[in-house]
Formats: sequence, structure tokens, C-alpha cells
Amino acid sequence: TSTIFLYSYFVLFPLKVYDQDLSLQENYKKGIKLSDIFNILGSGVKTDRDKLFIDFDQGKLEERIKILLSQAYSPDFIETYNVKDSSSFPLTKRILNKTFKSENLFDYLYRPFDIRKIYYDVGLTSRPAYNVMRNLIYGENICLILPRICKEKNFNYGFVSNKLSDVALGGKNTGSETYVAPLYIYPFFKTPREPNFNIEFQKIINLIYSTRPSPEKIFYYIYAILYIPSYRIKYNELLKIEYPRIPFVENYNLFHKIAEYGEGLVDLHLLKSLELDPPIAKFQGDGNNIVEKVKYCEKENRLYFNQNQYFEGIKKELWQYQIGGYQVCDKWLKDRKNRTLSLEEIKHYCKIITALEKTIEFQKKIDKLYPEVEKGIIEFKSE
Repeated sequence: TSTIFLYSYFVLFPLKVYDQDLSLQENYKKGIKLSDIFNILGSGVKTDRDKLFIDFDQGKLEERIKILLSQAYSPDFIETYNVKDSSSFPLTKRILNKTFKSENLFDYLYRPFDIRKIYYDVGLTSRPAYNVMRNLIYGENICLILPRICKEKNFNYGFVSNKLSDVALGGKNTGSETYVAPLYIYPFFKTPREPNFNIEFQKIINLIYSTRPSPEKIFYYIYAILYIPSYRIKYNELLKIEYPRIPFVENYNLFHKIAEYGEGLVDLHLLKSLELDPPIAKFQGDGNNIVEKVKYCEKENRLYFNQNQYFEGIKKELWQYQIGGYQVCDKWLKDRKNRTLSLEEIKHYCKIITALEKTIEFQKKIDKLYPEVEKGIIEFKSE
């Protein structure tokens, strides 16, 4: 194992895990914390009034915001959407002199694979996280999403987005908010975008590899590491108490292979992978497409959402699969209770099921490489 001494930047703080084997901690600390990799790592968007500012339907959202900003709302509207001031968010004052602008309507990743619409106005949104989100507004980008602290029994955190993202997207049962790390930073002035990597980290990467990896390759590598089952299991308790530490390997060919798997995972989770077609799940049954009660039938590999309609081809491991503490298949459907699923939503859900199956396949492939990762970790230490 090679050791690279950093003179002042990567300071290794003691880990507060008292029942962990010391050798396990030492090995884990060879990796680099995400907060030492990314320059900008900030929280996701928080509206304080999701029901008011977020919707499945753009038309309904637009109508609601126009009513709000015109201040022509009824007592029922005030009660339903909590149009009241609080000590931290004086809503009725913020809407003064505001007019509806269609350019403030954005696609919004609310939960894993759950894309909605948001009315996003820096002067109106409670916590717009603009320092992060502006880099998703101004140009093409992707971002890594996960909380800093996790309270779930098992570490299953980490997701990717190319849209404005919610503060609770990255994890359920966390001790902190969701944090978002964009791959690129778009400066305010007309200069080229820049990788969102700390300059010292970039210098080290350039020293390690004779072939300089692209920012995308580094991002894909990080994403793949977070999804390795053996890594998650071995360092489960350590991964939950601070930003994950990413082990970088000296062997460029190994780095490149892992990054390829990471790219496959990113494409799956953005639902743009060619492997999503044809989908493994099928929509069956006649009815009104209304989500009433979600019930999984393991014997038939069917997931019912009302008495007569269901998705088939869903194995138990897919039904139970979690991302950030959310049981994805269950969460997505239950959040649409009493809604009529459109044809596009049905297709979207079949893609989600397929993405989960392909994710598991990728995880098995990466896991086979993990013993090599453990043998060839570059150690980052302060001198």
C-alpha cells in the first residue's frame, strides 16, 4: 500500500466508534472523506410548505402559486396550504410585490426516482440552497446525494440527481439533512465550468495516476464504491457517523473498471440507461388506475395497488430494496395514494423496477473487485 503525505489538508479526526476493532478503523481511515473531496457540499432544498410549493401536476402548481402571489386566497386556502408566518419564515411578507414567473417552475427530485414540479424562487423558497442548486440550473450537471449521519440499521445511502433536489431525498431516519455535491461548479461570470473538487485532492489524483481521469470518471468511481455490498457491510457503523470515506486504488486499470460500473449505476439511477429497455416489470389488470392499497404478493411476484391492478415480475429482493432508508417500490406508490396513475407514470414505475434489478446486478459485479480494492488502497494521511 502506498502512502501519500498531505501537509495540511486531509486532517484525520478520531472516529467515535468505541466497539469497533481498531484495525478496522485504521483501514477505513485510509480513504478520503467526501467533505475533503468536494468544495461545495451543501444541503438540499427545503420549502417548509411542500404541499404549497411542490406538486405532481404542473398546471395545479401554477394555479396555486398564482393564487398565493395575488393574495386572493380564501380561509380554506390559508388553512390547507399553511399560508401563515412563522418565526423562521415570514411567508405573507415574502409574497409582497411577487409575481408569478414560469421560469421558476422546475423538475424536482423529491425522493428516489420520484420526479415532481417545484416553484423555486430564491426570495420565496424557505431554504433554497442556492449555492448548490444554481449549478444545476445554469448548465448540465449531476450531483451526489446523501446525508452526513445515518440512523438506519444498515448503510444503504447514496443517490444521484441532475435536477433540483429535496432536503429529505437522500435519506430516511438520518441525524442530518441531505447533502448535495455537484460534479461541476458554474461560476457567476462567463467562464468555463470547473470541477467541484478540492485543489489538493486534484493534485493527489494527478500524482497517483499517470493517465489523468476525467471529473466524470472520478465521480463514477466514488458512486460505485458507495454501492459495493462488502464495503457497506464491513464499515457499516463507521459509514453512519460521518461523511463516507472513499478508498482510492493505485492501480489505474482497477480504478477505470470500477468507474465503468459506477457510470452504469449513475445511468440507471437517472433512468437514462439503455438497459432499462425492455423493462422487466409489466402492468396488468383492468381498472381505473387509482392507487388505493399497496400490497405485495411474494408467491406471484406481484405488487397490487388496487383490488384488480398490479405490476408483475417483481421479485422479493426488488420489493425490499432500499435507497437511503426508503423502500423504493413501496414509497413511490404509497406517495401516490388516491391518485390516478397516467400511462407515463406506469412506464416510469416499470423503469424503476428494472433499474433496481440492474443495480443489484452491478453491485454483484463490483463486489467481486472489492478484495483488490482492499489490497491496493492509497493511504491519505497528514504528516
